[in-house]
Amino acid sequence: MPWQESCAMDERVAFISDWLAGHWTVVELAGHYGVSRKTAYKWIDRYACEGVAGLAERSSAPLVHGRATDEMLVEAILQQREERPSWGPRKIIAKLAQRRPDLPWPAPSTAGEILKRAGLVQSRRRRNRAPPTLGGLTCAERPNHVWAVDHKGWRRLGDGERLEPLTISDSFSRYLIGLSAGATTRGEEAMPVFERVFAAYGLPEMIRSDNGTPFASAGVVGMTK
Repeated sequence: MPWQESCAMDERVAFISDWLAGHWTVVELAGHYGVSRKTAYKWIDRYACEGVAGLAERSSAPLVHGRATDEMLVEAILQQREERPSWGPRKIIAKLAQRRPDLPWPAPSTAGEILKRAGLVQSRRRRNRAPPTLGGLTCAERPNHVWAVDHKGWRRLGDGERLEPLTISDSFSRYLIGLSAGATTRGEEAMPVFERVFAAYGLPEMIRSDNGTPFASAGVVGMTK
């Protein structure tokens, strides 16, 4: 069903305003304004490329627009993403090219920009990596300056039980201040050991480890903060 002819431009502007508000999905807006999803995505892409001027009706005469992607290809890309929300631009272009090899499909990077302009790409959350415990090897100059932490490698007892020895030592005095044997190297088993050592000897200025499990995670490093 087309836009209402009496005020097509006003309808498109109102549609874009509602879309920018972010309260409704494109499918919901298309139903409300009585247009197809294909048409809705077309006007969203035109607005993203040209602003309000892009909402005006265009002549049916063929246009040459430099590097602009043909509208039919844009609509096909947006429709494919709507049908397969988990597909990225590379897979979308590959499938479309497989289906219609006769058409000049854009590069995946261009398809990604099309999806981004249409609001169909969510930015990825950056994973917080644990900061290194030391920028380099630091010589201990006093007690509690540098602690050395290490899992010594698993051992199996006579009854077949597996143990993971954990040692914590003060690098200045060479004193062994913590020794534990857990069933795994997971952080939840190491945490109580560190808490007991911190309570008994205070907090070190630095902790040196081999960055193996669990010391490469944020949990153990964060305990000294």
